[in-house]
Order: sequence, then C-alpha cells, then structure tokens
Amino acid sequence: MKMNSFSASYKNLGRTVRTLHHLAHTFYRNIRPSLLNSMILKLAVPVVFGMLSQTVVWVTDTMMVGRLGKHSIASIGIGGIAHFTVLAFLMGFSMGIQVIVARRFGEKNDSEIGKIGVTALYLVIVFGSILSIGGATISEWLMNLLNKDEIVRRLSSEYLYFRF
Repeated sequence: MKMNSFSASYKNLGRTVRTLHHLAHTFYRNIRPSLLNSMILKLAVPVVFGMLSQTVVWVTDTMMVGRLGKHSIASIGIGGIAHFTVLAFLMGFSMGIQVIVARRFGEKNDSEIGKIGVTALYLVIVFGSILSIGGATISEWLMNLLNKDEIVRRLSSEYLYFRF
C-alpha cells in the first residue's frame, strides 16, 4: 500500500512539474524581451518602486511605533489612511500625466513630452504645497472626525501633521 501511495504521489509531482514548466514557458513566450516589453518596463519600474517605497515607509513606521503600544499603532493606522487618501489624489494625477506622456511618446513628439513634463512639475509643486500646508493645518480637525478615543485622536493628529 505504501508503494501505491508513493507512486501516486510521484505521479502527482510529475504532473505538477509539467504544469509549472508549461506555465513558465507560456509566461516567457508572452513576456519575452521585445522592444515594446522593454519600453513598458521602463515606464512601469519607476511606478512600482514609488509604490514600494510608500509601503516601506508605512511598514517602518509601524515597526518603530509598534514598541510604543496599542494607541500609537492605532494612531498611525488612522493617520496613514487619511494621508493615503490625499496621496491617492496625487497618484491619480500622476497616472493621468503618464497617459498623456505615453501618447506623445508614441507619436514621437518629444517637444510636447518636455512641455507636459515641465507643466506637470509646476502643477505638482503647487498642488503638493497646497495639500501639504492644508493637510498639516486640518490634521487635528480631520482626526476629530475620525476618532472617538482622545489619546488616539491626539497621537494620530500629530502623526498626520508630520506626514504632511
């Protein structure tokens, strides 16, 4: 009986290996190096690292504050959500700019790419300044809306103030 069980497991392992090999081959066939794929990767990699850096900041904040107690962890959780809501607005703006730049790149219109980049930089500086100053100013009011606990409200307001 052990022999049958072993051979059945071996047969299933063989099927699994063949399936994984097929999936890897299909993935490589669809994503193999090509001019279009490399251009897409050049656009996508900075976005991926930008999102990863934000996640690393949140994890680092949680690791550092985690030693201070449950109120501190709750405050960065709520403050982080409020901050991300504002950040999501800017990320949406960034995605819109990327679409316009990609279109101009596809049209081989390099001069327009530069104009769009400079305009986007000015807009980001203006919107970023307004959101940073406004966010720091209303952080206490916003945390009063979101929190019932006085300790968490005070701590999350301070956290949000410094995040902005």
